[in-house]
Amino acid sequence: MIAAEMTERVRVWTEHLQQDILTPVLTVPLFRMHTFENLGFARVHTMLDAQKAAPDWATRTQPDEGDPGVFYADYPKAWGRKWEYGWFYGEINLAAFPALSGKRLELLPDVGGGRR
Repeated sequence: MIAAEMTERVRVWTEHLQQDILTPVLTVPLFRMHTFENLGFARVHTMLDAQKAAPDWATRTQPDEGDPGVFYADYPKAWGRKWEYGWFYGEINLAAFPALSGKRLELLPDVGGGRR
C-alpha cells in the first residue's frame, strides 16, 4: 500500500517537475538606455522609434557622455549610476519560429543589476 502511494507521489512530482524545466531556444538581444529623467513609456517609445530609423541603429555599442537618451546594443551589463532609470528594448518575431507554435514561452531577461 505504501509503495503504491509513494510511486504515485513520485509520478505526480516528476510530471510537475517536467513542466518547470526550461529549455533555452533562442536569445533576444536587448538594447538599453540609462537616464536620470523620469521619461514615461510614451516618451521613451517615441525616442526609440526615432532611433530605430537611424542606419547605425543595431551597431551602436558605446554611449557618449553628451548623448543621453540613446539606446545601445551590448551595453555593459552594469546598471547606470545611482538613481538612474534603465530602459530596455528587445524584439522577436515568433512567426519565424514555427517549431515554437503552441508552446509555452518564458522570457528570462539578463539585464544585469544582480546583487553584488
